[in-house]
Amino acid sequence: MTPTGSRRGIVRLAAAAAVVAAWPCPLRAQAPPAPSETHWFLRNWTRIESWHFFEPNPGGGDPDYTDVANRLQVGVERHTPHIDVMGALQYVQFVGLPSDATGPGALGTGALYFDQGGGSDSHHLYLRYLTGRVDVHIGGGIQMFTGAFG
Repeated sequence: MTPTGSRRGIVRLAAAAAVVAAWPCPLRAQAPPAPSETHWFLRNWTRIESWHFFEPNPGGGDPDYTDVANRLQVGVERHTPHIDVMGALQYVQFVGLPSDATGPGALGTGALYFDQGGGSDSHHLYLRYLTGRVDVHIGGGIQMFTGAFG
């Protein structure tokens, strides 16, 4: 192929690309924004832990115990086309934590929970999370996330 033939091939390819690019395409309408939605939720987890460790040295703690833990979560999610807000409260409770399950270190997680809670039954209510998202369309799209994440 001569240099002139090569140029003709490039020109033909460019012309074909221009025709394809200029080909009329039906315009699609933008999808309507999603409707606003609010979802409430309630979740509950309960577990029973039973521990049996080796016999500790004399003066050590009680290696055998059973405790119950419960976690209750209630929250709401609000979704709109440009703003989302989500939040949840959580209530945690332990029952039957061992007061004497410390020997050569903690004898299971119950001993650690007792140490942190300061009693054989521990309960707390706290904010699990509160988040927000704002979708701002200024020459492209900017999304901002803010909140307390737990």
